[in-house]
Amino acid sequence: MSNEQVSDWRAQFLNYLTAERGYSDHTLSAYRTDLDQFSETLAPGDLLSASADDIRRFILGRLEPGVAPATARRKVSAIKSFYQFVHGEGGLVCDPSRHIRAPRAFKPIVRPITGAEVDQILATLGTECPLDLRNRALVYVAYGSGLRVSEALNLRVVDIDFQHAVVRVNCGKGQKDRLVPLNPPEMEAIALYLEKARPLFAKEPDVGVLLIGQNGRQLTRQRLWQILTQISKRVVGRSISPHKYRHAFVTDTINGGAAPRVVQKMLGHASVTTTMRYMHSDLARTRAEYLKSHPRGVAL
Repeated sequence: MSNEQVSDWRAQFLNYLTAERGYSDHTLSAYRTDLDQFSETLAPGDLLSASADDIRRFILGRLEPGVAPATARRKVSAIKSFYQFVHGEGGLVCDPSRHIRAPRAFKPIVRPITGAEVDQILATLGTECPLDLRNRALVYVAYGSGLRVSEALNLRVVDIDFQHAVVRVNCGKGQKDRLVPLNPPEMEAIALYLEKARPLFAKEPDVGVLLIGQNGRQLTRQRLWQILTQISKRVVGRSISPHKYRHAFVTDTINGGAAPRVVQKMLGHASVTTTMRYMHSDLARTRAEYLKSHPRGVAL
């Protein structure tokens, strides 16, 4: 198999994931990296000549350095999806990945940010410094609306509807647009940022996105991660990643009485099961519910 043929199949596969499966740029980048890493373990140009043993050796090699099983599972998914696509399109007689099983992934207990910690962080972000105003708006968007990192980064100024207290999330995961409610403090923080800070950062032509840096450009994933982890490290003594704000949004909203299916729609999840995986049990609340309901927990 020539390098040109292999490259053509890779390009067709990635185009299929974009056009027909609606995969995000982030997922596409991960799949592309996974295929690159796998191809590096093979003889040049032999990606479509790989055997099941080649795939197994690659996955085992990924686990040995201590890569999380969940990451290894994604790599298996990328490789299997590629070979299934090529086989289905007639590029391979047999699919070498058909009997490959992904390593079991034990889900770690994620420690989300708590509402009290969010309050601590917001208390340290003033309303005069332009960067503080931008970061306040960022924290409110991450925690108040539970947006994915890519969704928060791609929010446009015109997506904010103050009249109806909602934000339009465009082209989220799976290409499904949706409306997400904005709470009053969140709207206040965004409005203040738009009035006092963003005009100082914006350059001509204006990029139009809500969250921008001092250079007038859209924030990158790396910069957003850096901003939130540095603030949390300084204020609460530990680095809290952007995605944990989304976890906390689920926990606090459902614990506050919202129906899981309503939260599912706000998050843009296809299944409520996915939403509940984000749910972190509040020990005090769990204990209170237990004492109210269990026969031996009721006071006599």
